[in-house]
Amino acid sequence: MVGVDDASVASDGRIRVVLGGDRGDARRALYDVLVAQPDIELVGVADDGETALHLLRSLRPDVALLDEDMAAFGGGAVARVLASELPGLQVVVLTAPVRGEACPLS
Repeated sequence: MVGVDDASVASDGRIRVVLGGDRGDARRALYDVLVAQPDIELVGVADDGETALHLLRSLRPDVALLDEDMAAFGGGAVARVLASELPGLQVVVLTAPVRGEACPLS
């Protein structure tokens, strides 16, 4: 539970997460990792920004794990929209190089 304030953790001790991304393989890999963690409860999965926004507003999770390049709204846009509505929400926005682009870290 590194980096998550104790006040944002669900009453059963698990971190409630919504996952959003439209890259099927990457989303599936993250899904598999998250559901295997005993201290994480995956409460919603969205394949576009509009659905992610709806799930985040209705489920009010502790953490949003969002792809920057989702359809409708990217993860950064979703985070900006919800900044005042859900101030306790921790948001992680994931990015990846476009196919054929060199990764700046390699």
